[in-house]
Amino acid sequence: MAQAQVILHTGVKDIDPSIRSKTFMFMTKVQEDDSRSGLDIKIPTGAIDNNVRTARVDKFWRAVMFRLQSSSNGMNHYVLIGVYPHDKAYEVASRLSLTVNPVNGVTELRQSPIADVAAAPVVPAEDATGVQPDGAADAQADETSSMQPATAAGETEEVGAATSGAGYGTLGTQVGGTADAGAQPAPAGGGAPGGGVVPAVGEKHVGRTLARIGRDVLVDQLGLEPLLVDVTLQMATVDELLEMLSSTKAPEWQADVLLDLAAGASADEVALKMSFREESPADLEMLGAEVPSIPADAVDQGQAPAATQEDALIAGLHTEAAKLSFAVVQGEEELRAAIEDGSFAAWRVFLHPEQRRWAQRDYNGSFRLAGGAGTGKTVVLVHRAVRLQREARATAGARDARILLTTFTTNLADELKTQVQTLEPKALLAEALGDPGIHIAGLDRVASSIIRGASESEIREATTDVLGRPRSAVSDVTRKTPDDAWADALAVSGVDLPARGDGRAFVRSEYELVVLGNRITQKAQYLKVRRPNRGVRLSRGQRADVWAVIEAYQQQAYIDSTTSFEEKLHLAAAILRARAERADSVAASGEERDAAYAVDHVLVDEGQDLTVGHLFLLRALVRKKPNDIFLAEDSHQRIYGQKIVLSHYGIDIRGRARRLTLNYRTTERNLRFGLGILEGTQLGELFRDEDDRVAAPEEYEDLEGGAESRAGYRSLRAGEDPILEHYESAADELDGIAAHLRAWLAEGEGDPSLKPEHLAVLVRNSYLRESIVRGLAERGVDVREVDRKGVPAGKPVVMTMHRAKGTEFRNVILAGISRKSIPAGLTHERYTEQASREVDQRERSLLYVAATRARDRLVVSRVG
Repeated sequence: MAQAQVILHTGVKDIDPSIRSKTFMFMTKVQEDDSRSGLDIKIPTGAIDNNVRTARVDKFWRAVMFRLQSSSNGMNHYVLIGVYPHDKAYEVASRLSLTVNPVNGVTELRQSPIADVAAAPVVPAEDATGVQPDGAADAQADETSSMQPATAAGETEEVGAATSGAGYGTLGTQVGGTADAGAQPAPAGGGAPGGGVVPAVGEKHVGRTLARIGRDVLVDQLGLEPLLVDVTLQMATVDELLEMLSSTKAPEWQADVLLDLAAGASADEVALKMSFREESPADLEMLGAEVPSIPADAVDQGQAPAATQEDALIAGLHTEAAKLSFAVVQGEEELRAAIEDGSFAAWRVFLHPEQRRWAQRDYNGSFRLAGGAGTGKTVVLVHRAVRLQREARATAGARDARILLTTFTTNLADELKTQVQTLEPKALLAEALGDPGIHIAGLDRVASSIIRGASESEIREATTDVLGRPRSAVSDVTRKTPDDAWADALAVSGVDLPARGDGRAFVRSEYELVVLGNRITQKAQYLKVRRPNRGVRLSRGQRADVWAVIEAYQQQAYIDSTTSFEEKLHLAAAILRARAERADSVAASGEERDAAYAVDHVLVDEGQDLTVGHLFLLRALVRKKPNDIFLAEDSHQRIYGQKIVLSHYGIDIRGRARRLTLNYRTTERNLRFGLGILEGTQLGELFRDEDDRVAAPEEYEDLEGGAESRAGYRSLRAGEDPILEHYESAADELDGIAAHLRAWLAEGEGDPSLKPEHLAVLVRNSYLRESIVRGLAERGVDVREVDRKGVPAGKPVVMTMHRAKGTEFRNVILAGISRKSIPAGLTHERYTEQASREVDQRERSLLYVAATRARDRLVVSRVG
């Protein structure tokens, strides 16, 4: 029996859903024994690559693969490209080849006949004003000008011959999947009726940006296709670049590199991201990552050359850049997930080199990973959790690691559990905090479990530390809303705070940020404490008034034996701190000190929405050590949390922070629209100042207190322009929403991949949600209202924008967008001008979150 290694090309994502199960069974047979005669593995007649094969999936469908044999052990490696109807499979296979990039050793899939890249639609390097790019005149004067196309008039060199003699596929030809040859991509700006075109946001001139780097660097140092570079140098916009890359089917890594460079990344940054160069000790030290030691016998020996061309191709498939297009599959369960499962499985298999780096690296402390919506932060966290567990199990004599994978809400925690089980079906999941395995739960639930498991003496000690007096009962939560509880405290205290509106939101935030945040339990402490960035100056007398309200609030909670969710977080942190302090005083080794803490590693998703109490709890859960806390966040998506700085609460990043920029979820046009909301260029008319002028957005701050950058965010898919609808009445709007949903449902009848639950209507509040569900039912469109539970199958869904956080859909309608619904009034939270601006910033973030839930089509429905 001859076992084989299976490698998948990204084309497997496009295999017809009706034959995915058969494809899985077929590839299992190949993996177990590729010598079976029933597989009918053969070289197609007329193939341009001797390694290409077709094989029988069933009587109608055939797989297209490459077979590469290792000279070291004789094992066959099968690279699955796609599955096609019988005759189509032979046609596709005859045109494909695998080649090794001569500059960087990356294995690439290519097609013949060679696409005429030079014929792709481009614009001159001049911009619309006729002004040439910086340095263009000098470049044209140089006889070796990098702007000169390789196929200038009079040249007869075959396209693509400069590197390998092979090129990219013709316009619209799909490698992998079952699309018909020659099918044209969807025109930009199409879709359902209505709508205006959304302009680009802050776009760089592509040709100028790349010209500054230089053609020789792009071709000779990065390994980009010469003609691809020449055509790109003539382009003005990212839209043109995206459409050209799509039509020519350039290898994924080359498309990614060009988009990175067009967004302003340097050649050195791209080389590092793609692992074309190794990180130096200085790079690693700057990041705070562990620097691996280099064995003495490894110096100056270099890597042994590949024995055969097939060995070189196998090695090239394992390069980081090739992993954007190819995935080595280990075992039957991983093969099943890759072929049969949905979008997460695709992300899981084809990790970007940048994602893989952050998932696998070790750090000398805590680490923060930032990134815009859809950049794969959650995927990195899930991979990292599984990797930490695997490595602990592989260490001789080591116990199973105790890993907490957590986030802000229960819904998101449930999704994390699903993704871990998809990635690693055999992962050990811990039911309780502190048990061996990966414990997945929301932080509020974690805090409650700590309090439930604490002794009475621990509770009394913690309440004294946090609330200023010993209590033995703290598990209950007040039945009042926070607003009502603080309103009662204001009434009981008799304090008048006219400059703070009704005062509820102000005193609550003062309590949570200043009092609990500084572990204050006495009035004298509060009268002296610094209150930076609060936006409200308080005299000594005013502080005394605020403290009177806080005392009234705490007294009522004491009588009722209740605590708020935020207080529970602080109490849980205090319980853990006290346990660790007692153990640290007697522990001799680091392992003994680790055992005194609840977990060994903490991984946090949606970190931007955490409160002060959450951060204190995170710090108390794990000892300060390498790989203690890994936190993913996007401050542009802060719709719950407060502006806080990690280091103030014991989580010291010290430069150990990086940012993901490649959006995997939405299209470039939808992404620009979302970024335009943050920058005030889209839907800005919703946000107005006291003089009814469009208000400029607030600056976004990250969890280190610095400005949160939006530079470099991009998608590899161009997509359609968002559609902006404008209706005079709510009834007209419901008619329009119903028309869009009917059109999309009809499309789904001919496209099995477009399911009803992939369609969503998102609204600002529950009142609008209920109104739209009723209105659509009256118009014969059956939808499902989603609140706390997950998204069920079978119908389009309607949910609030807050509930949509952490989800994604193929097509999205933002409904009821008007100044009556967003930004929400939240009058009591607008107690100062600064506080009012922060409310509006959260509302912008909410719209951004909602807009970036759309993978393909986005409709914005405005009323009035």
